[in-house]
Amino acid sequence: CEPEFIGANYKTCSNDSLFHAQWNLKNTGQYNPVCTGIDINYCNAQSITSGDENVVIAVFDWGVDLEHPDLNIYPLSYDAHTATSPSRIYDAHGTASAGIIGAVGNNNIGVAGIAPACPIMSISMSNFTPEENISDAFIFAADNGCSVISCSWNRGEESTIINNGISYALTNGRNGLGC
Repeated sequence: CEPEFIGANYKTCSNDSLFHAQWNLKNTGQYNPVCTGIDINYCNAQSITSGDENVVIAVFDWGVDLEHPDLNIYPLSYDAHTATSPSRIYDAHGTASAGIIGAVGNNNIGVAGIAPACPIMSISMSNFTPEENISDAFIFAADNGCSVISCSWNRGEESTIINNGISYALTNGRNGLGC
């Protein structure tokens, strides 16, 4: 006699060691059986596209590990706090966010990202970065080839200064097409 492991086996489209935990990419009910299938349909999406090397995605966060073996890092980065290059790491959140966006999939390393062909530009800031520097970082991203700017943070109160930087990126990024 042997136990019946219902749901223990499922087809996957990635051999990355932590892919099974990425419920947002392929939800097999691994954390909540009621939510099975509520995901971004990663496997089917990858059969359509894995991104484009000409689409640079800025991850504007607390810094991305520029030497991470699972990320396609753009050669230019920026630290908003000091207004210098390269970017710095203030917290691990930026690297994790970059992984969801662009970790190379099916390479037996860590996680899989939704758009691994897209280079990741790291733009870092700290909890104490002045609003003017944050605004300038949006301008930096727009002026240096970013198509998309990902921000997984908020400042609490709305800021005209930061909104001006965002408006610049929306208007002037991608040679006038907007980020």
